This record gives sequence, structure tokens and C-alpha cells, in this order.
Amino acid sequence: MSRALILPHLDVAKARKTLTLPPGLSIGEMVAVVFPELPEHRDVRVVIGGDVIDPALWRRVRPHHGTTVVIRLVPSGNDTLRSVLSVAVMVAALAVGQFYAPGIAGALLPAGSLTGLGASAIAPELISLVSAVTVAGLSLGGTLLLNAFIPPTSLGDQGTTTNLNSITGVQNASNPGGVIPSILGRHRYAPVYAAPPYTEVIGDDQYVIAAFEFGFGPLNFYNHQLGDTPIGSFSDVEMEVQQGLPGDPPLTLYPQQVLEEQIAINLRNDEAPSSRVTARDVTEVSVDITFMQGLVYIDSKGRNTPAGVQIRRRQRKVGDVAWTTLSDMQFVGSTRQPFRRSMRWTLPERGQYEIELHRSNEDYDDNTQVMARSDWTAIRAFRPESPFNFDRPTAKVALRIRASNQLNGIVNNYNAVAALLCPDWDVPTQSWITRESSNPAALALYVLKGPANVRPKVDDEIDLTGLADFHEFCVAKGLTYNRVHDYSATRIDVLKDICAAGRASPRDDGITWGVVIDRPQYLTYVSAITPRNSWDFQGSTPYPLFPDAYRIKFIDATNGWNQAERIVPFPGVSADAVEVTEDLDQPGVTDPVQIWKAARRRQYELIYRPHSYTVSQDVESLVLGRGDLAPLNQDVLDRDQVAARIRRVGGGSIILDDSVTMVSGRSYAASIRLSNGSSIRRSVLTVPGEISSLQVIGDLSGIEEDNLVLFGTTVKGPTLDVLVKNVERGDNLTATLTMVDAAPIIDDLTDAEIPPAWDGRVGDVTDVSALVPGTPQIAGINTDVAGFINVTIWPGAGVAVPASYVVSHRIHGGGGFTTLTIDAATGVAQISGYLTTDDVDIKAHAVSLYGVVSGDSAVSIRNGIVEFSSGTTSLAPGTWYLGASNAFASEASAQVTMPACTVDRLDVAATLAPGGSETFVYTLRKNNADTAVTCTVTGVSIIASDSAHTATFGAGDTADIKVVASGSAASTTHLATITTT
Repeated sequence: MSRALILPHLDVAKARKTLTLPPGLSIGEMVAVVFPELPEHRDVRVVIGGDVIDPALWRRVRPHHGTTVVIRLVPSGNDTLRSVLSVAVMVAALAVGQFYAPGIAGALLPAGSLTGLGASAIAPELISLVSAVTVAGLSLGGTLLLNAFIPPTSLGDQGTTTNLNSITGVQNASNPGGVIPSILGRHRYAPVYAAPPYTEVIGDDQYVIAAFEFGFGPLNFYNHQLGDTPIGSFSDVEMEVQQGLPGDPPLTLYPQQVLEEQIAINLRNDEAPSSRVTARDVTEVSVDITFMQGLVYIDSKGRNTPAGVQIRRRQRKVGDVAWTTLSDMQFVGSTRQPFRRSMRWTLPERGQYEIELHRSNEDYDDNTQVMARSDWTAIRAFRPESPFNFDRPTAKVALRIRASNQLNGIVNNYNAVAALLCPDWDVPTQSWITRESSNPAALALYVLKGPANVRPKVDDEIDLTGLADFHEFCVAKGLTYNRVHDYSATRIDVLKDICAAGRASPRDDGITWGVVIDRPQYLTYVSAITPRNSWDFQGSTPYPLFPDAYRIKFIDATNGWNQAERIVPFPGVSADAVEVTEDLDQPGVTDPVQIWKAARRRQYELIYRPHSYTVSQDVESLVLGRGDLAPLNQDVLDRDQVAARIRRVGGGSIILDDSVTMVSGRSYAASIRLSNGSSIRRSVLTVPGEISSLQVIGDLSGIEEDNLVLFGTTVKGPTLDVLVKNVERGDNLTATLTMVDAAPIIDDLTDAEIPPAWDGRVGDVTDVSALVPGTPQIAGINTDVAGFINVTIWPGAGVAVPASYVVSHRIHGGGGFTTLTIDAATGVAQISGYLTTDDVDIKAHAVSLYGVVSGDSAVSIRNGIVEFSSGTTSLAPGTWYLGASNAFASEASAQVTMPACTVDRLDVAATLAPGGSETFVYTLRKNNADTAVTCTVTGVSIIASDSAHTATFGAGDTADIKVVASGSAASTTHLATITTT
């Protein structure tokens, strides 16, 4: 097989191609394959080894297996440019011995080595350099990555993007006139509204209608949700989906433009009419009337019966003076529950209208039997045009969902997982087929050709073969890209992000778009760089101060697409020893395993590829392009390295046009580029001193005058493998080349990485089982009509959340406590078994989920109470005595025997107020005599109390309540309680 490097333009990066041709082809046949449109081939130069091949010999010269053939176009005509280029071709021909054939890599690698002569082999020498090598100051790893072969696309600034827009708590938003989203790969997304959401009322139910914009497609959809709840968990849901394909059916759930305004106007009969103005250029309008208290008439037996409300409507076109009266809106209801009604009507002609509403019937403010409050809560205007004004198909989802008893307001947390359908490389069929893909190569192709590109490329403008190779590389390495591009960005910026996830960068050679992959390039040398074909060599070596780890924030596709954070320690740093971290962005990476490997690869780049080299070249630079692998021979890096040409061969020796220096005790080798393009490696007999004649060990056949010799020690080798990072063109066909160490060990170590198990948890596990809950507080004690003591408990200040409360109770001053346990969420303990007159000691403590007990609260005392009542008997004006359950005209019948206690409070209540200036006077009696404990209910009041006076009772004393109703007071029932301690 022969390797043809085709350079069809003066700029080597433009339309540059490399072809592998079958063995046995002649030069003429090769040129015919490469440039079939040039039958005479007068404008083509072919170079093999050190020779420009005469076109007259093209049919007879057949390159050997493994030979690199350089084929390039040169301009025709007799102008100055042609002369310059002819000279350039001649110079290139004289130096063509630097084009290494594929076989040379094996000769340069030590036996069993997979890493070659990478940065690890030369780091000590580089650090010790003084001449021609600059040393950078201290810096952190993230800054150094800016100088990487493929620098991070961003360091801490990704613009306004959903990539780190936390999916947790997603919210839909309006973005009129904003960027159409583009979902690349597969991602959960809370889309923007495609049109304003609105509501409609049907019967007693309110529905929400919303349309959402997912952007350019086509897309497949999965896991439709509101928040984190599957949409299938909701009732009465209708959904329509447009994938973003030409010919998608229209969304019938949202067929026209709707502009809704939520308002809150209490429509009253005793106030002026209320009006609102619609949106412009509308054909229909609707209004919502809400009955917040229900609409009902409650008859004398407490039953719900129908009640009605009538609303008058008027309208006029904005600018007109006269109103048009429409038919009244009639509403009837018999419910105490809130409900809403809607009315929609057409307008006489398109325009903007003022709508007026006024309540016709009374407001019923003074009638407690009628609930009929009416509020104007919405006005909507309709236009017949489609709400979606975009001339290309996009993926949308429309929802219509019942809001009643399900939603609080509009739908603002809808989200789904969307997956892009795009051309994806299929290895079995060796073709691009449309299917879901997260492969960076497929997404790069989609960006170049897809609908989001305002100037999409055609196949002839894309290096499809290179993208297919990139696709297979990403599959082999497990590299994917998944991201929502909902922000403004250039095509090249998007391509950089996509390619970076696949360890590549985009390349535009002026003819086609492709990629440059950062991967080991064994056996693919393009040209050598030596002091013979370059000048102004410089190198830089930073002294980096690395952080302990990289901290990567990302959207975790393995955990519900929620925001996560992974900390990746530098090699050799224990996870427990991480103190200093540095943020590292990995846009589009949603797999935690890929996050780990990507971060580790960046770390290996800093460790094994820290050095940068620059050289200047003349026309030699026209051969090398970004991403090319080249052997670098420089005596600045290694004083043992020498590049020379052979003057003469004979007697087991080769005579060089330069001298080399050998030291006793060291072994040396030479890599010799033959005229047929192949290279051989030979050991050299050590002859101490400065000499120009090398005694070569082994066969010298094929070695000829003018062959290029790269000389060095056998330990380090005659060359250092470098990658061309950048080519900066200068004047007069010169260029400055920037190079980094090839360091294939980076990929070897990355491939060997086994990331720790990932659970998405952040921080160390904290043992909370021993945390003590706060001491609770008894916030209230009351006794209900059934005699139960209700104890309200509040949590105390503490770290642990209480799971339960243990309430202890006993007769005041008695012996041991009885306990009652309740859930903390209940908050109220109900104690039974005591008389209402008993004083009860009560305290409580909290218990955590892990059984840890708090301290006891202070003891609270439930004071006993005694209740006096007239029962169901309404008492007429006069003097009465309340007993335990009835009222009597004779005090003896009402008296209750008391325990030894002190009464410190009297509370009274009448069912009806006495009215006017009339009074009810209540007095606590002891043994047929008034005490100081008394209170009065007057006029419209129905309750009163006295806590300012006390009365002391001994065991066996009697008590009752005397009620004196004034002469015209209302006849009603009475209740009184006294609190005892």
C-alpha cells in the first residue's frame, strides 16, 4: 500500500487529503485518481523521498510498499507567483527526506513500548534548559488547559444555557423573539412557551391550554412530566406532538392566537359598571365570572336551593362613542363551593373593543341566607391566525389539562426527555442512516446540515469519510454529547463544544468541513522538523501548581437529569485528601463515567503534555497541518541529537555533512531516510569525540548519498514525537509552527481508567442517629364537651427533627405519670380518664427517628372546669339559676357540690344577644350567696368573662350561676363555665 498526501492548494490546510492507495499503481495512475479533471497533469508536482518525479516517468515509476508520495498542484503561467512556487517545489524536493514512511515509527519506539518518546522521556532535560527555552511562572491547572491541543471550550462561562440550568424545579418561561432551541443528543428539557398559555371554562371545570417549543427537530419524546410527576398521573389530559418534520399536522388544541388577561373585579349592583379593553385586531372575546363563595340560597332548614345572578354586557369598538348592549349573562347555582363560568362571543368586525360588565340584581350584602358574590376574573381575545409564526418546522407539544382540583394556576413546570433524530453512521451498512444519536460525529454533521444552520452545507462541503472515522472513534471511546442549545452561538462555537466532547476540534480547510481528533497517531508521520529545515526554535515549560481535584458540575442523565457535581482527584491524590479544587466545564457530557474519564484525561494532558514548542519554517511548512504527527530533532532539547545529510557511503561507514559528538559509555543510533521514502534504524559504533564518519552496524544496502540522517542516543532516540497544534502563516511562504508532545500515554492511561462507582450524592455520609431533638413546648390545653383534654405541642429548638411526642399526665400532685405517644405530625394529644373538675399535671418530651429522647418540657396544669347550662330551655326576662344541665327558678334545684378549690375565672355565652340596652348579668353563687365573680352581657354582645376576681370553695360547698335577664331582654339559652385550681 502507498500513502498519498494530496495538497491541492497553496495553503496546506485547505482541502488537504490523505489517501491509501493499493500497491502496484504507477505515479501516473495515482495522479489520475487524485486529479482526474487534469488529463495532462501539467500543473501537478510529485515528490518521493528527495526527488521530484519527472512527468515523463510517471507511467514507469511505481512506489514501493509503505512509500509516502506528496502530490500537489502548482499554478500555471509565467507570472512571478509561478516562479516563486517553482522555487518552493524545488526546495521541498531537496528536503523531502523528512517525510517519514509508516514503517519508521516501529523503528523509533523502544521494544515493547506503547508510549514512544513522549513528554515523560524529556521532562527532566526540558526543565533544566536555559538557552532558547522559556519557563512559565506558577499557575493552576485550568489556566494551563487553555494551551492544550484541544483547549476547553469555556472555563466557568457557558452563557445562558440549559446545560447547567438545574433541571430540578424546572419552570417554563416565555421568550418571544428569542432563540429557537436545538436539542443535540438526548436531554430532559423544560421548553419555552410556543404561545401564551390560557384557560377556558367548560361546565364546572377550568382547563389550561398551553403550547411548548422544543425547537429544531425531528425529535422523539419520552417521559412527559409536570415537575417530577408523570403526566399520566393527571386526569383529563389531551396532548398533541409535532416532531419537527415537514408536513406535521397542525396543533388542533391551540389552533389560533389567544390573548388572556387575568383580572379581579368585584361586580356589584351598587357600583358603576366595570370595563376592560381587549387586545388589538381580534374577532372574538370571552369573559370569566367567578363565584368565590358559591352561588346559593340557604332556606330556613339549612338546605341549598338555587340562586341567580344577572350580568349586563355592553361593548363598543375603541374610538366609538356609542355602546352596543348585548344580552344579559344569566347564572344560576345551588352550591356553596367556588365555581367559574365563561361566555364567549363573536365581534361585529375585527378590531379592538371595550367590554363593559355590570351586575343587574342586588348584592345581598345584608342577607346571610344568600351567597352570590360575583367577580370578573378573566378576559380573552381571539385572532384567527396561527399562534406560531416561524417558517420552518419545529418540534412542539400542546397540552389541554383540567386544572380543577389538580393544578394551581397555569402549567409552568412541564418537561420531557427529547431525543434528536439525525443522520448517524452505521458500520454494518457503511452508510449514514437517520436514527436517534448522541454521537458527536453525528451531531456535528447535523449542525453543519441541519435546520438550525442558516447556511447549511451540502455533502460535497463536508468530509463525510473523516466524520465516519470520528463516529467510530467516539463509539470505541464511549464519547457522547447531550445538550440543549437554547442560547445564541455561532456555528463554529457549537461545533467546538460538540467536538471537544469527542476529543476533537472542527476543521474548515476552505473546501470541506471535518475534524481533527486528538488521538495516538502511530505510523503516521508527515514530515520531520530539524534544524536543517527550521529556525528560531523555542520551548516553554511551566511549573504548574495543580489543584487536588477538578470539580465538574453537570446534568446527570443517570439520575433524572438533575444537576450533579463530581469531584475527580488528580492521579495520586486520595479522595479523602482533596482540599483545593478547581472548576472544570464539560459541556454536553451527561454521563458520570464519561465525566470522570474526561476530567482525568485533562489531568493526564497537564502531566504528560506540559511543554510547548515553536519553530519557524519556510515552504517546508506548506506540508504540515494542524493535528499532524511529526518527529522533532533539536539539539536544544537534546544536545546529542543531530540532523545531517549523507555525503558518501562506503566500507561500513557513512560520511555526514556535519559532525556529531559521542561520549564513551553511551550507545547511539541513527534513523536514515531512504530515497524510496522508507526509513531504517541502525545502531552506531561509539567512537568518543567529534566525528563526521559513522560506523553503522548492520546492512547498508539502499543507503545513498543525500539521504537524511537523524542521529541520537539509543535511550532517548534521535527524535521526539510532537503534534502540530497551530500553523500561523507569515510573509514569503513562511510560517510559525506551534507543537505539543504527542504523548500517546495520555490515551493509554485514560482507556485504562476505571471510575469509582457513582451514586450522585454530594458530601460525606453524616451520622445523624445520635442527634437530640429539641425539648418541646406545651402550647395549649383545653377540655372539649366530651371531657377530653386536648394538649397542643410545639417542637423545640434542636438539630434532630422529632418523630413522635410522649405526653405524660397525672392528677395534680399525685404519684406516677401515665404516658401517651403521638406522631409529631399530629401535634395534638387527646387525654381521657379525668373529671372535668380534676387538675391534671401534663408534660411532654420528643423522640427522634432513631429513638433519641429529648428533655421533658415544664409541667403544665390543666385546671378543672365546671359547666353550668340552661340546656335547651330559653330563659325569659327575670332571675334564673343555672345548674349542671338545666335552669331553675329555685336555687336549691340548681346547686352543684364542689371540691376544695379556687375559682379564678368565669366565662359565659348566650345564644342570642339581649338586644338594645338590655343585659344578662351572671354571678357565681356559693352556698346561696353571691361571690365577687360576676360579668355582664350587654346589647348586641353574646359573651363575657371575669378573670379579675376569685372565690374559694371548701369540699362540700355548693355552687350555681345566677342569671338576671333585664325586662326586655331576648329569651335565649345560656352557658357558663368556671375554671378551678
